[in-house]
Amino acid sequence: MEEIEPPVTNSSLTSLTPEEKRCLLFNVTCSLEIPIEDFDKNWWPLISNIWTIWGSYKQKNGDVRKDFVCRLMKHRESSIRKKENIPNEKRRITKTRPSGLCCAKIKILWMVSLGIVKVEPYKDSPNHTHTISESDKVKRSQAIRTLVEIEAIKNYSPPAITVAVKEYATKLGLGTSVSELSRKEVTNVKYKIRGPLEAHLLCNSDLKSDILNSIAFLIEKGYRVETSWMVNAY
Repeated sequence: MEEIEPPVTNSSLTSLTPEEKRCLLFNVTCSLEIPIEDFDKNWWPLISNIWTIWGSYKQKNGDVRKDFVCRLMKHRESSIRKKENIPNEKRRITKTRPSGLCCAKIKILWMVSLGIVKVEPYKDSPNHTHTISESDKVKRSQAIRTLVEIEAIKNYSPPAITVAVKEYATKLGLGTSVSELSRKEVTNVKYKIRGPLEAHLLCNSDLKSDILNSIAFLIEKGYRVETSWMVNAY
């Protein structure tokens, strides 16, 4: 008879470092039981870059089961962007990641009534064919992205943000996870966050329209505005 390894409960998980948590959820060899709030807030963001959804099932009692597969399996086809009417010299060169590199799977059950998440290895799932660092090269975890977003709100340069995030993440015990963070990624995140915040600073390419919009804005705010136009004489 096959011996079943007992689940690792919350009492033995409270003192783990972030990197130790990542390793446990990377190589899932036994059942883990973690409070739902703790799992969603402090565990899953650490390894959201490693696993991607394979299937989801909601049970009659409200519990939710989700099956995850290693992101390097790449079970979905890459999206193809339409590039009609774009000159070859202006097309962005992209690389397509090969599929089927790893077939590791896990299953996670959110037991709502008990307030517990149970993480288990998927039946007959193979081990990862790569290290956790290889997963970090493909995609950054939500924990790292959150740190970048927090710093990106502060209006300083992407290189400075990159250095600050790496230093802070290392202090939090996420040095390995943040090692692959690049300036380009930080720049993209900053643009997404700062772009809408700075949209009002961008002028209209049509100077007259820009002036009229400014006048309308001031009048709306209760200011008295007088206008005058100068005509160039030739």
